Amino acid sequence: MNAHDPLKSNGNHGCGGTFVRTIRRFRVTSWAKERKGSRSRHHCGEAAQRRSLSKRTAAVLVPAIFLCLSCAGFGIEAEEMELFDPRPASERFAEMWRDIERGCEQMRQNGKAEAAGELLKRANELKAAYQVKREPIRSEKVELHAVGVYGGRFDRGPKRRGVVKVKVTHKAAPLILSLSAYEPVEWQLEIDAGVRLEEIFVSGYNAQEVKTGSGEPKITNRSGGGGDGTYCYCRNADYVRLASMLKRRFGAEPITFQGGYIPRDRPFVVGAESDDWLTQALMAALRPIYKESTKAELEETVQEVSKLRFQAMIGRRYGDFTVFGPIDATLRPMPDQLDPFGFGFRQIAYDAEAKQYYAVSRSGVKRLDSETGKLATLTVDRSLPGLSAVCGLTFDTKRRRLLVATMAGEGHLFGTIPPETSGPSFRR
Repeated sequence: MNAHDPLKSNGNHGCGGTFVRTIRRFRVTSWAKERKGSRSRHHCGEAAQRRSLSKRTAAVLVPAIFLCLSCAGFGIEAEEMELFDPRPASERFAEMWRDIERGCEQMRQNGKAEAAGELLKRANELKAAYQVKREPIRSEKVELHAVGVYGGRFDRGPKRRGVVKVKVTHKAAPLILSLSAYEPVEWQLEIDAGVRLEEIFVSGYNAQEVKTGSGEPKITNRSGGGGDGTYCYCRNADYVRLASMLKRRFGAEPITFQGGYIPRDRPFVVGAESDDWLTQALMAALRPIYKESTKAELEETVQEVSKLRFQAMIGRRYGDFTVFGPIDATLRPMPDQLDPFGFGFRQIAYDAEAKQYYAVSRSGVKRLDSETGKLATLTVDRSLPGLSAVCGLTFDTKRRRLLVATMAGEGHLFGTIPPETSGPSFRR
């Protein structure tokens, strides 16, 4: 098996660090809910209330694998994966702060009281600076901030482009502003005096236009035919693609992101006047402290999940994987029968007991009987949403069912229960 750093993403296979951090996030959420509910049952004993680490890990294994393999399909790496969180900034910050406090407490229990105290002191200083004084830490390092929408407003009747207003007030550091949209948009910027705006980078499916009102900051317009159409208006897979593109171009991910389908009448504010922007900026400042304080817990999770095995596809080969990459000795070529007419299969799962392959193609989810060579398309019960934007699949050998994850709408998880009794179909 290839050797990998368990705390970093694999540059070739790219889901190890992503998987571990995703497992950890689900486990932390589980612990928080469990701890909240256990207060009224404390008399039953601490041991009786806590599930084992292996059970907690098993409870989140399926969604974690789906999320990580789906992101690997989009070329999303571990650090970028952390941006794939659609919750409001206030909720993400509350979870981060709980993690920091718990991590520091664990450091104290491990004999590192002085280091834990220093980390918590720095964290509280940053929290006070941002939330009480509302003064971001001054820096000469260029910061990247992003705003994205689907389309603009047409308050004064039909126009060639909808209008989106952005007010830039952040003066504590030089900055690059990323603007993206799907529809043609006229970006109207209000830039406060003293703002060090080094560049405005514009991207989107349709052509965009920027009006700054005053000054002439550098504008790089890669929207419409001038770019690859990258845009986003919320924290989903589109946002991670945008963040990845910006990181390749500028060497950093956005510190903050604000977006919406069609913006409200008031402008997006890139500065401390916006509570959402300020919370995201605080989270970025706390990130080094967060990583240091939760390092021991992450290492514990690594030890737990390093024994896991699952099957996945890489290129046109299929075999067994650990969370850090493929086990090379198990990789085998994908059957030629799966792609006789150029269906372009992207992912594959195998039911060893029935000797059947399942694969995702442009025309749906297919099932191949390896003995007869018969290829069938799986159907979906009419009571369920359509099976579109498929991003991952796996076969559950314990429950004898195929599971398929999609990115359509808010995302869905489909399952055949069981696949043998009623033919290849998905039912409620």
